[in-house]
Amino acid sequence: MNSQNFIVLVKAALILGIPIALLYVYNYSNVDLSMYGYSIKKITPESEETLTASPSIGTVRATEKQTEIAELDFVESPKSEKVIPNSTDPKVQDSARKPLSSPEVAVNYPKSDSSSQRVLLIGDSEAGGIMRHLNDYCMENGHKLVGVLSWFSATAFNFGYSTKVDDLIQKFKPTLIFIVIGLNELYAKDLKKRLAAAQKLRQKLNGIQYVWVGPANYMEDYGINKVYEQAAGSDHYVLSKDLNLPKSTDKRHPNQKGYALWMKYISQQVQANPIYTFQFKPATKSGTKFTAKVITANAANDKGY
Repeated sequence: MNSQNFIVLVKAALILGIPIALLYVYNYSNVDLSMYGYSIKKITPESEETLTASPSIGTVRATEKQTEIAELDFVESPKSEKVIPNSTDPKVQDSARKPLSSPEVAVNYPKSDSSSQRVLLIGDSEAGGIMRHLNDYCMENGHKLVGVLSWFSATAFNFGYSTKVDDLIQKFKPTLIFIVIGLNELYAKDLKKRLAAAQKLRQKLNGIQYVWVGPANYMEDYGINKVYEQAAGSDHYVLSKDLNLPKSTDKRHPNQKGYALWMKYISQQVQANPIYTFQFKPATKSGTKFTAKVITANAANDKGY
């Protein structure tokens, strides 16, 4: 190779090598290269993600997984068997549709029915906690608590698909039923199945007056209150989850003071609701004589179906 050819090769190597070397060094630097009014920017994984998420590009990349809770396709509830026209008083109208803000707030609605009700209470462990307070209110208003089913750990499936409720209705022949369930279903996500079971329970009532009380839950549920409100009908449903009731030592149930406040709240909801014609004023005495027949069960070993 003569000297002239060698010089040509060296020039070619410099022409190609220098830009490649500069680009290599630039790739690992934090400096943007500008020339003649143009900027050369590096595309890093971070900047690529920003670009793909930009509205101007029109492509959005999800950066986090989102957990979706199954939503219910709610349908209109069957109409109530007995409907009393609403009062023209807006306070009464509002109180019949949503929970009172505090157990200390009461709105009275004139009641026309002075007859004594035969009361049956069914529910989970919270029904067992509230039964003696319900007895006080029944005694105050001339009603009689005739029977209680306190089914520990029970859910809509147990009440809807077993024959226990049917048997108790046949045995005690109640004219008014209190339902207190939901505490064991706060984290349930199979809401459509539970709605079907709750509707089965509603059908068992077969025209008997009822008050459906939602759980006194201290944490947000995944939709069971909506399920029960749908099954019961909003005019019969007492939403209890926003009450600030004193807790028992297990932090899941109210303590006795909490149950007393809860019963007072339920009483006020019933008394303020024009759909109920019977009297249900607050009790003036506690610890009244308890004569109701109490049936207990545990869904852990007796699911009922």
